[in-house]
Amino acid sequence: MANFKDVNKAIRVLTGLDIEAVRADGYVYFDGNDGFDKIASVYANPVSTSTADMIRLCADEIRNEMNITYANHHGYSDVHPYEVVRVVSDKTLEIREMDTGENKTELEFVAGGFSAHCTNNHSQDYDYTSNPENHVFKIRASKAGDWKDKHGRRFVISDAPSKFHDYNF
Repeated sequence: MANFKDVNKAIRVLTGLDIEAVRADGYVYFDGNDGFDKIASVYANPVSTSTADMIRLCADEIRNEMNITYANHHGYSDVHPYEVVRVVSDKTLEIREMDTGENKTELEFVAGGFSAHCTNNHSQDYDYTSNPENHVFKIRASKAGDWKDKHGRRFVISDAPSKFHDYNF
């Protein structure tokens, strides 16, 4: 029998959203501000399905419905886009870096700082493309709920890829 306390803990770690899986007769529905009437029910018997399988089923449904398909690497002030390739478990994702084009924004600089200050630093615009040739690796959720790789680099789960270069750093 699936332990729904563990299932809901895993959902919070994966999404950071107000979604709760609720046991029903022969299926599981989602409740909470971000789940009710937004995510389709999972038709799996909550009594005969293991906790691990229920976490996987719920995570897959939420990932598909909420479009949780990106994990952006936050390195100090810069951000680099990665795509989620596979949900391994409630605490492990496989990701790979995305390719990005050149910044399409015409940056504006004024005198200041070390040499210049970029006035429209937060207006950067990039094109993102998936590249199956890029290395796939795992990130894991910590007890605090943040995602890190084996080197301690921080990732934030998102529904959109993001790239940012801090020209004012």
